[in-house]
Amino acid sequence: MCDLSPKVSCTAVFTSSYGRGFGLTQYFTDFNPPNGFLGIVFYAVLLLLTPPRHRLLAWLQLCLCFVSNLLSVYLAYLLYFVLDDLCVVCVSIYIVNFFCLRESWRIYTTLWCSEGKSETKVQRGSNKNN
Repeated sequence: MCDLSPKVSCTAVFTSSYGRGFGLTQYFTDFNPPNGFLGIVFYAVLLLLTPPRHRLLAWLQLCLCFVSNLLSVYLAYLLYFVLDDLCVVCVSIYIVNFFCLRESWRIYTTLWCSEGKSETKVQRGSNKNN
């Protein structure tokens, strides 16, 4: 459905050598899954890290989102300069990854500030008792 022309084709991108394991895993291991499968696993892990608002989990989520954005830049480079194609699904995923990074940054900074304030209140309370 997203194959709109020879230069705007998701099929061409998904069936290329970069459509499996980001074009990288083939050099390191025999396990070379499709990028879609890796994306499903990534977003499932991201969702599992979301409910408990804990600083360490928020940091892990932020790191995962940062790495996914680095991969998005790499894949966008491959898409435009190497494959000379435009994939509507791919570009949509790059945008989703950016917004995931933005939201995880917001959550992390909110937790960092709120935990820092609560620690300061505890310290002030203990100083009053001394």
